[in-house]
Amino acid sequence: MTVLSTRDWDFWEENGYVVVPNAVPQDNLDAVIEAMQVFCGRDFSKPEEWYGIPRNPGSSLINMMRHQTLWENRQCPRIHQAFAEILGTEALIVSQDRVAMNPPNHGDWQYDGFIHWDMDSTQRPIPLQVQGVLYLADTDANQGGFQCVPGFHRKLEEWSKTQPPDRHPKWPEDMAAFDVQPIPGEAGDLLIWHSALLHGNGANCSSRPRLSQFMLMMPARDRTGSGVLPLARTHEEVVAEALGTPQVMVERWLAEHRGSDLVHARIEEILGEHPSYPAWKIRSNGDLFFAKKSLVKPVDETTVELTRADAESFGLPILRHLEEGLIESILRIPQPQHEPKLSSDQLARLPDLLRQTPAAFDLGDSTIWNEHHWQHTISGGAAFGCGDDRIWNERDVACLMHVEFGLELDVRDAVLTPLGRKLAGVDSW
Repeated sequence: MTVLSTRDWDFWEENGYVVVPNAVPQDNLDAVIEAMQVFCGRDFSKPEEWYGIPRNPGSSLINMMRHQTLWENRQCPRIHQAFAEILGTEALIVSQDRVAMNPPNHGDWQYDGFIHWDMDSTQRPIPLQVQGVLYLADTDANQGGFQCVPGFHRKLEEWSKTQPPDRHPKWPEDMAAFDVQPIPGEAGDLLIWHSALLHGNGANCSSRPRLSQFMLMMPARDRTGSGVLPLARTHEEVVAEALGTPQVMVERWLAEHRGSDLVHARIEEILGEHPSYPAWKIRSNGDLFFAKKSLVKPVDETTVELTRADAESFGLPILRHLEEGLIESILRIPQPQHEPKLSSDQLARLPDLLRQTPAAFDLGDSTIWNEHHWQHTISGGAAFGCGDDRIWNERDVACLMHVEFGLELDVRDAVLTPLGRKLAGVDSW
């Protein structure tokens, strides 16, 4: 089976992207959209429910990544074959990426779009890396879908020679300097693009939301399978049903809890701001880097406030931990929006339990993990932890509910085809 024609190859070489029509069946697309609605607790057929879905500021992404419907698309042979032809090998692994729902600009939702690179554009030689987006529904040019600067992957190296040596490796300074073109598509189209291509998504000026699933494939450098299946039903989903709330609310709750693990860290100085992207230009340990303003808050000339995880990723020396917000954040438990699995008495007890850290709980002699994933018996007197005994995560919260309330930990493996098992890294190529 060959997917790309000679005409497709010519278009790819010239423009840096190619569209594969009818990449998956319509039933697959409908199933993903239905799963997105359940995840968000919204009915996408009702315009009044398009807005207010929790997500990162300035983003149309929704952090639904592991649902079985997403795996059905990732393991479609036509999708794999398209990536395989471009990358020159069938031995690939697939990302567990997210979905997006970009509603029309309206009221408080004003999304302008952007262009960027997802790779370090200063790498030389420029590597062959590709990404992909699946159109879940018909998407017009003004609907806020994929946009790019066609052919820029061929011009990147020469263009870079005209730029400052300390330019941001992922964000161009002047978006207006480029001929950005929206790429419309039909439901079921898979668009694959070269990562050196300037790309992003646009403002939705239509009357319908843009719906999409992102995925990429890359060569499987380690062709030895792990034997471990990915989860399709996660601990986060278990917690959501226990609380009677959409899963997106649990995701936001625990993300805000992780984000409350704040520290003060030392830098040398803030040198200014990126001219077209909300980021600080920072010098630390003699190195220059850009940090999103949403991640870093200046305290004084040589001190910034950010999460402990971000401080560690940037390599910044930590001066002190700010503990005040940890308990407050975990106690902002999402309120039920439908019938919860926990009783009213159990829900009333939960805040007092969460005031403690995960390490405070003696789980006794019980095997609480899914047998395939977590063949782990907790011995008497041992504490259950998550690697960081100060921060709750979805796995810890689910296990707490299991131990204290008898909640069933009915997580499930993804159902994968033989091809899907290889793409997921379960079986060897």
